[in-house]
Amino acid sequence: MKTDKINILVVDDHALVRYGVTRLLRDEPDIEDIGEAETADQALKRIREESWDAVVMDINMPGKSAFDA
Repeated sequence: MKTDKINILVVDDHALVRYGVTRLLRDEPDIEDIGEAETADQALKRIREESWDAVVMDINMPGKSAFDA
């Protein structure tokens, strides 16, 4: 039986999009933690400081894009 839980960081500059994605992910039994970031810079900081298994990031954001990050 698989017991490893997944930690996902959701990155988008629109709060409503982050809310919707995190609400959908919270219903999944294999997901332990869902973090949020509003900008690529915030995401990079959280990625350096915390352990994430996956990052779901908007490609086009103000400032630094997902490709730049």
